[in-house]
Amino acid sequence: MNIDARRYWIGGHKKYLTTPWINKPTIFATRVVKYFPKKAKLLDLGAGQGQDLRFFAKKGFEVLCTDFSDIALKIAKEKANPSTLSR
Repeated sequence: MNIDARRYWIGGHKKYLTTPWINKPTIFATRVVKYFPKKAKLLDLGAGQGQDLRFFAKKGFEVLCTDFSDIALKIAKEKANPSTLSR
């Protein structure tokens, strides 16, 4: 990914930090959750600020996430329930 794309995503995460929808799971997450086996391990690529990873963790899944934006991952970690974090 080029530097302009990186700036775009970092800027987006800063811009949407206080919007209400950023703390709610995506429509995708709410629709696919029923298809996963209980206690499944999930990989959230492009996790952003962690709205889906928090949703899945509350449902009992083990979630590993990554994102291109270090800022987004920092925010996701800050918003996560400390008892559900491994790192």
